[in-house]
Amino acid sequence: DVDVIRAIRRGDASAICLLRQRHDAALRRVGLAMLGTEQESAGALEGAYEKAIRSLGKFSSDAAFANWLIGLMIAECEARRGLSDEPYWPCDP
Repeated sequence: DVDVIRAIRRGDASAICLLRQRHDAALRRVGLAMLGTEQESAGALEGAYEKAIRSLGKFSSDAAFANWLIGLMIAECEARRGLSDEPYWPCDP
């Protein structure tokens, strides 16, 4: 991912597509698990990618990019859950 990140920082829009191809499936699973619907998950996914692209300067190449990106997705889902009154329960009590 480091080469893709460098390309995005240089303004290569096609690198964003490559990044999404690599990470969409995992991020969608996180969103679906946390938010419960494909529609909500898709909205959170877009928000997480927007934050990731804007924050690439803060990303340290010493860290695992996938973990950083999943952290952004979790934060986005948590923010969206805050907009509803439904609690998050990942499993049946």
